[in-house]
Amino acid sequence: TGNNDGLSYVNYAAQYLNADIESVGFGSTTAAKVSNTGTGLFCFPNLCDCIVSDDPTAWDSLDSWAASGNTSYAEHLTRLKAVDWSQIKAISILYGANDWAQDIPVGNDYNVTPGNYDGGIAYGITQLLTKYPHLQVMVLSPFYRSRTTGGETVISDDANGAGLTMMDYAESLKNVQKKLHVPVVDSGNWGINYLTMK
Repeated sequence: TGNNDGLSYVNYAAQYLNADIESVGFGSTTAAKVSNTGTGLFCFPNLCDCIVSDDPTAWDSLDSWAASGNTSYAEHLTRLKAVDWSQIKAISILYGANDWAQDIPVGNDYNVTPGNYDGGIAYGITQLLTKYPHLQVMVLSPFYRSRTTGGETVISDDANGAGLTMMDYAESLKNVQKKLHVPVVDSGNWGINYLTMK
C-alpha cells in the first residue's frame, strides 16, 4: 500500500536478493485438488503434474480455460510454460488462504493425498523433486487474513466449516517438513494481525 512506485513484493524480493524471479501465482487457487474445472485446474498438484509431464497436451485444459477471458491466468500460464526448469535454482510455495476459506481438510500425518491441504503440497513437491532433484524448495506457511463479504468480516483466527483455523493449516506443514526436509518458513510471525492489517 502507499507509494510503492507500482512495485510488488516480488519486485522488492528480486532487488533484495539480486535475483531473477518469476511470479506465477494464480489467484483463488488451492494447494489441494478439489475439482477439475475452472480455477480448480490451477491447483498446486495439477500445475506440478503439468510441469513434470513430457506430454505437451497436459496443459490443454488449462490453456482452454485461461483463453476464455481469464487474462491474468493466461499471462501467468504463458510465463510458467516458458520456464526452463533445468535452470531454476529455487522455488517458494505459498498456499493456505483459499484452502482455509473452502474448508479443505488437513492430514493427520505425512501424506501425498492431493485432496487435502498438506497432502497437496507434499504431492506437488514430490512430483517436482522426482524430476528436478536439483531444486531448492521453500514452503511459506499461510498467515493472518481478514475479509469482509456480504457485510460479514471473517478472520483466519476463527475456525472454518471444517473446524480449522489458518494456524492449523500452517501446523500441518510440519509433517511435510519432517518427511521431505524442506524448510518451512513460519509466516505467522511476520506481525500481520488484526491491528496491522487495516
